[in-house]
Amino acid sequence: MRRAFWAGLTQTRSALSRVPCCLGVAAGVIASGFAVGQDAAVRERHSVKAPRWFWRLIRIGPCLAYALGLGPVIGRFVLLLTTTGRKTGKPRTTPLVYEEVDGTYLVASARGSSADWIRNIVADGCVEVRAGKARFDGRAEIIRDVGEITAYLERRLAERPRVFGAILRLEGLAPTPARADLEALARARPMVAIRPRQLNQPPDRAPSGLRV
Repeated sequence: MRRAFWAGLTQTRSALSRVPCCLGVAAGVIASGFAVGQDAAVRERHSVKAPRWFWRLIRIGPCLAYALGLGPVIGRFVLLLTTTGRKTGKPRTTPLVYEEVDGTYLVASARGSSADWIRNIVADGCVEVRAGKARFDGRAEIIRDVGEITAYLERRLAERPRVFGAILRLEGLAPTPARADLEALARARPMVAIRPRQLNQPPDRAPSGLRV
């Protein structure tokens, strides 16, 4: 019976390993599914809105993949960010598409500043990150600099044109938007930079810094 159990588990992991891109795309649509329009009315119409239970439900896929040992596969484009609940004080884990630049992990939110994990970071910038095989404690900083966020969006589009282009099409935009569209998006969606905490560095639980 043990042999049958482990054989079944191996087959399950093998099957899941063939579909990590689907999980990544799903997480990308949710975590990076930005909405932008030519004016405020268009942005409001295309904003990513859903009940809170929906946002909780979509966390299951990537979290399950990590739990099944598929972190090294899905971790190429999706990390797990654990923040401290600003009201409960309990750990809250959110899967997010990310970009690593010189040891700094960059993430963004489809819900802008209203996302719970963003609000948790504002209250407490100490976070925990799992990205592939890496796992570390870090310090999160909210960034609202339009030029920096626009550059991030341009890199994401250049690196994954199909995935990011599909996201833009879902929001009613061209798959290759003008820079003005990305700049408008950058004004509406903050970005978060996460840096690993140095060894023996005590946690700083003051509210997260804001760079503008």
